Amino acid sequence: MLYKEIVCLANSYKNDPGRCVAGKDIKDRKWVRPVSASPRGELFKEQMAFSNGEIPQPLDIIKIPFDSAKSTVCQPENILIGGGKWQKIGVFPKSRLIELCDAPQTIWFNSGGNNDRIPVEYFQNAKIESSLYLIKPKSMKIVQAKKARAIFQHKSVEYNLVITDPIVKAEFNKKGSGTYDLSEKELYLCLSLAEAFQGFCYKLVAAIIQ
Repeated sequence: MLYKEIVCLANSYKNDPGRCVAGKDIKDRKWVRPVSASPRGELFKEQMAFSNGEIPQPLDIIKIPFDSAKSTVCQPENILIGGGKWQKIGVFPKSRLIELCDAPQTIWFNSGGNNDRIPVEYFQNAKIESSLYLIKPKSMKIVQAKKARAIFQHKSVEYNLVITDPIVKAEFNKKGSGTYDLSEKELYLCLSLAEAFQGFCYKLVAAIIQ
């Protein structure tokens, strides 16, 4: 069995009550997405809970047992979890988050509009190195309606993506419908590319770390 120690950068909704956990290897800073053997790979509390019953939160440094790679064309960093408890072994300092940031020229493939999805046909001829990014946006606002969405700019391009961060969703559900400008706050976004759904792979904001 292989063990990896990662900095958790997202624990987001996936087929509620399922979750998607993602982070960077503490040693080589490569992305790791632990997945289960279920058809869509979502994780459940009993699979990721620490011995005290808590589940990973962004910035937790966690040690996870893995079985084998389970890569897909749109999620190349997927690794199948092994048996055994996950362990929290520390917390990564917020002041050092900039060290973990990525610097993509674009947030994967852009196609106009909200820039929030990629046709699955794109992956027939293109290979992505990662389906996860950590970025520090220049501007940021949250629009709360039926779904919470993040509108931000990266390299002068605007993105409008659905938020799957449980903590942020709960916070803005309480605030109610409206547009909330967070541009003055120091924020980091963990962006994730979901697996194919009805012909598209959707871009998501898996975590907003303030």
